[in-house]
Order: sequence, then C-alpha cells, then structure tokens
Amino acid sequence: MDQNNPNRMYAALGLAGQAGCLSVIVAVGALLVGLWLDQVFGTKKILALVCVVGSVPINLLLTLRVTQSLIRRIIPPDKPGTSSGAATNNPDKAASDDSDD
Repeated sequence: MDQNNPNRMYAALGLAGQAGCLSVIVAVGALLVGLWLDQVFGTKKILALVCVVGSVPINLLLTLRVTQSLIRRIIPPDKPGTSSGAATNNPDKAASDDSDD
C-alpha cells in the first residue's frame, strides 16, 4: 500500500480503535465479574481488584493478537514471485552462480 494513500490512515485509525475498544471491554468485563464475585462471596472488593489485575496480561495478549491479525490484513505479505532480495534481481550474481558447475 502506498505511504501517501489516505486509506492507509483510515486503516491505522480503525486498527487503533478496535484494539482500544477491545481493551476497554476486557477491563470492564473483568471489573463486573470481580464485583459480582465480591457480592456472591461477601468479600470487600478484593476479588474485583484481583480480577482487574489478573486481566492485564490477558488484555495485553488479546490486544497483541488482534493487532497482528489486523496488520496482516492491512499490509499483505509479499507474493512469492515478487521478492525484493538483491540476489534475484542481480543478473551478474545469477551468471556467476551458473558458472560454478
């Protein structure tokens, strides 16, 4: 995708928005589960704190996975025939490889 393409900016904004919304949903979900568990077991906000702190690594891993998959969609991998390696584009290198037989 071209660097100056305005669609690239919108794709980046969409990626940031999705990752941010996922983080908020996981954090609020952990808080609600913790508050519910506190109410069921009669503890004083201890389980809510444990759930929120415990959700941090889960939140980081989910955000990483989602971001990586969205980046793969925005920036597709190179096609096998369009490698940008110097060895495939250098005819002198290819000629010297054939002379080694």
